[in-house]
Amino acid sequence: MKRTAIFVRRLATALFLTAVFAAPAAAVTDEEIFRDFRFNFANPGARALAMGGAFIAIANDATAAQANPARLGVLRRPEIFAEVRNRNTDASGVNTGNFLIDPTINPSADLSLNSQIDPETQTVPSVVSFVYPFKLRRALTIGVSRQEILSVKSTATNRIETIPLIASPIQDPNNPELVTNSSAGSIDSRLVLYNLSAGYQITRDLFVGGSVVFGQLDFKSNINSTFADPDALFGYGNLDPRFETPAGSNLISTSINGSDTDVKWAFGLFWKLNDELSFGTVYKKGVRMSLQEKVTDNSFAPNVAGPIDTTFNVPDVSGFGIAYQPWAKSAHAGLQSLLFALDVVRVENRDLVEGFQSGLNVVTLNDFIKKVDFTADNQTEIHFGAEYYLNVGRSTLAFRGGFFTDPDSSIHSTNVRSDGSPTQTGTKTAIEKGNIFPSRSTVNHVTGGLGYSFSDWEIAAAFDNSSLEKQGVLSVIYRFKR
Repeated sequence: MKRTAIFVRRLATALFLTAVFAAPAAAVTDEEIFRDFRFNFANPGARALAMGGAFIAIANDATAAQANPARLGVLRRPEIFAEVRNRNTDASGVNTGNFLIDPTINPSADLSLNSQIDPETQTVPSVVSFVYPFKLRRALTIGVSRQEILSVKSTATNRIETIPLIASPIQDPNNPELVTNSSAGSIDSRLVLYNLSAGYQITRDLFVGGSVVFGQLDFKSNINSTFADPDALFGYGNLDPRFETPAGSNLISTSINGSDTDVKWAFGLFWKLNDELSFGTVYKKGVRMSLQEKVTDNSFAPNVAGPIDTTFNVPDVSGFGIAYQPWAKSAHAGLQSLLFALDVVRVENRDLVEGFQSGLNVVTLNDFIKKVDFTADNQTEIHFGAEYYLNVGRSTLAFRGGFFTDPDSSIHSTNVRSDGSPTQTGTKTAIEKGNIFPSRSTVNHVTGGLGYSFSDWEIAAAFDNSSLEKQGVLSVIYRFKR
């Protein structure tokens, strides 16, 4: 009975952690708290966002330090860039309804999960960059920048109710033997990258560039879980009267409050084949962070030890871009400006499970399941965009549009292995039916925006719309005179 109690408490806590932080960071363990943060890998700037993020081969401003440092080499004037990004991730919830755990063992045993996640809408100065070109035999441009690639603030509530396998197979519908775990938590995390970049012109049409990247992670989280076992089905109720009430008592609390840093690098190439066609490629090595999670177990006989070391891996990213101006030699200024861009980006999500240890999750760390296998799939994103310039007196107005694909980047279970015993079969069914470690389908994003250039200034605005979230970006560039 004690093992059953441990299982139900851990199952409830795991489901809550999934609900709080299903939103794409990962750890070297299979705890859901680290399963699905959403990194912002999008190239910075409203121009890039409006064109679906397709910017590897066309970045010709201070944002090249992030998009493709080789493109810094094409810049001829010092400039400063800044953007403000508004990110609105929709509130979401999970309602599994009641499902039977294993009717062959107990036809009345069931489980249900109801959760609500409320991310905060955030408006932050997400990128600032400065570049300075030097007059050498070949063009050399140095850039420094700050980019925020992860910013998550959210609260969540969760309620799990179960009639466990050890309950009576015949239940009174007016007074079922119900065990409840109610949880509430919050998270506040931020990952900022500081880049020192350089772009160099090797030949007239070939450029190379690189960056040294310093990352800093600040992370805070708190989760409190309450356990209620009015019928004293489990060891907690039998051994500790605090839990033998309909309201129950606090069972377990976890928290993280810390920071860590790491240094990595990025490398890029750019080749201008002719006036119409250009190519770019970039590789970015993701930073790795490590923090400690504090665990407080308030049960009569504590079973969870802390602190727990967790490692946050940012996936490596590589990309290839093509820029095409079909009428670059046209006498018509508008046709001459028409530009199409396509990027193919590979995200190494399996970096998230590098050194991954299954069996430390609050569901899988018990004797009622043999092993749960996890993976994160490497994914390929497609980014496409177009822009058209219109001269308005001494100013220029730009029209932009695009789209990009957003494949699944979560750590999810692939197989639940049991020894065939009835108890392990029941746990296997609960994990699979509850879809506790899920994947998701690819989401398509539609983007668009406008740009306005006058004198030494360039102002741009863009939007990104999808079923996951909505973003808006306002960016400004000022180019200094030489």
